[in-house]
Amino acid sequence: MNSDREEPIAPGIVKEIHKDVYYIDGCSRDECLVLLDRYGDLLINDGISKFGFGGHESQDEIMLDKYNVVNIYSQNMGEYEDFFEPHEIERVDNLVTAWDTFSQDTPGQSERYDFNGKTVFDLPEELKEWGIYLAETRTE
Repeated sequence: MNSDREEPIAPGIVKEIHKDVYYIDGCSRDECLVLLDRYGDLLINDGISKFGFGGHESQDEIMLDKYNVVNIYSQNMGEYEDFFEPHEIERVDNLVTAWDTFSQDTPGQSERYDFNGKTVFDLPEELKEWGIYLAETRTE
């Protein structure tokens, strides 16, 4: 998202938001862990970005969405059993998230996070050596 592209329809209100989608192709598991080690704090704590990892062969995806909701898409969820237990994540039928607490009186708020003087908007330049590229811009 780039606030320069957004057109307010009233003070502080926009009709649509433009979000840039970036990819880094061909990352190994070890490279993904290096990226998380270097930029995880920024990505996880930023309130306006989403990120994830996907596998071309398995078609699995792990996505971190707004309010730190993690979605795992897989044909074989058993592959992730060793992830949940060490992180003390229990499977529940009715997960309560931040989305469940929002109303007209208590709307959610997302904010840009600054980590060591960097924001998510600095990452495309920062990750050029990793081969990051703009894949598309989505309108929401």
